[in-house]
Amino acid sequence: MTDDQPESPAAQIEALKDLMQHPGWALYRSFVLNEIAGDFEEHITRALDVPDPTVALDRMRQVAAVRKAGLRWLKLPSERLKTLTEQVERQDDIAHSPGRRPIGL
Repeated sequence: MTDDQPESPAAQIEALKDLMQHPGWALYRSFVLNEIAGDFEEHITRALDVPDPTVALDRMRQVAAVRKAGLRWLKLPSERLKTLTEQVERQDDIAHSPGRRPIGL
């Protein structure tokens, strides 16, 4: 992590919640989704104009891969939040569960 990122899982959870609840995040997400949709349609149309079907298919696959990567970036905050929340919950469960006695005691 870089110096300006929260270190503890709890601090990261709060930062991610703040990010995802901020109106700027919703605006940014909307911009990105609109750009991806527009670019996707434009690039697929161009790919379909290529006379060689093999090249056209390769280009469509490339466009689809770039679209998928762009959408993945938008999911990262929510996925990271879910992972951290589950991690903290597991740690809390372990901390509050009764201990086991060693065998023979």
